[in-house]
Amino acid sequence: MSRRTATGLAGVGLSVMLLSGCSYAHQAKAAGEERLSFPVDQTTALHVKTGNGFVRATAGAADVFEITVRKEGRAPTMREAEEALAAIEIISETADGVRTLTWRYKEPRSKAWNATVSFEVLMPASVALAATTHNGALNVSGLTSDVDLSTHNGAVVVEGHTGARLKAKSYNGGLSVSSSAADLDAETYNGAIRCTASNRAAPHIRLVSHNGGIDLDLADDASAALTCLTSNGSVRCDLPVTADAASRTNLSGKLGDGAGRVRTETHNGSIRVR
Repeated sequence: MSRRTATGLAGVGLSVMLLSGCSYAHQAKAAGEERLSFPVDQTTALHVKTGNGFVRATAGAADVFEITVRKEGRAPTMREAEEALAAIEIISETADGVRTLTWRYKEPRSKAWNATVSFEVLMPASVALAATTHNGALNVSGLTSDVDLSTHNGAVVVEGHTGARLKAKSYNGGLSVSSSAADLDAETYNGAIRCTASNRAAPHIRLVSHNGGIDLDLADDASAALTCLTSNGSVRCDLPVTADAASRTNLSGKLGDGAGRVRTETHNGSIRVR
């Protein structure tokens, strides 16, 4: 494994940090920005990890990653906030074709410090992406690769995805997904799911919300065994389905020849398939 910080990346452009300050709710805030770029080389996957902050990934040029890192340091005083900001270190690690981007404090963390680090990524559409955050939204657009997204508190939005596999999870936040993936898995504990799944062959789709409704748009000629379950709500399917069982809260049957598998489930909310 090779390990290089943003300040020592070979072939990486680094912008001058810009500082701004303001105070709110008895917290001072200092904000800065870094710009990184590096060639694809042998990279087959990008992993982006942050604790507090959003990740936004968009399809860009085929041969380069261009990344804007937005950083905030917060503390009771402006001096401490600027110290927190200065202590944020962006880390890039590569191993076996996987590049990982994350951050850490480069010195022992003061109890007064808090930080938010967000990543905006322009990347080759064919490079696989995994992105995780504890507190923040995840937004992906235009990728043709496998995508794996996870946030504890925040929404997940995926647009124009044409890769083979998509997995999206939020513990507290809604999911909005548009994908032609043959293997699509989306789950939230608290939030609604809105999914457009355009795979026309035999998709394998799993949509689960513990508290929230589910709205699924399938291709008109999709072929799958269909299961829709809710504990508190109703189920509606606007597509021609050969039903094995049907009630207000349950529907199981076959779309087309039933070659794929589609399962939608929520504890509290209604389900609509169309």
